[in-house]
Amino acid sequence: MDTWAKLVVVLLVGLSPGILYVLVLLVAAYVEWRRPCPACSARGFRMVTAIRACGRRGSSSWAYYYCRQCDHRLKRQNGNWMQPTEKEWAFHCAKVLR
Repeated sequence: MDTWAKLVVVLLVGLSPGILYVLVLLVAAYVEWRRPCPACSARGFRMVTAIRACGRRGSSSWAYYYCRQCDHRLKRQNGNWMQPTEKEWAFHCAKVLR
């Protein structure tokens, strides 16, 4: 083997983990891994927005979820699922879903 062929082999072997990582990211973006919706069990459930707050009362976090299949809306606050109010959904999620 000449010098250029050895260089190409070394580069391919050295860069193969990076190339595989990029391929996995592209496949994951294409497949759209979603958790199943609690209402319809379809895989259209996605997080719209997440908020993390820290203050005198302690830390708190909540996230808003939306199902594209059945239009179901949920809020998860500190591990508990609940139904958000229309006003709350409009304030936190209306701009994101346009």
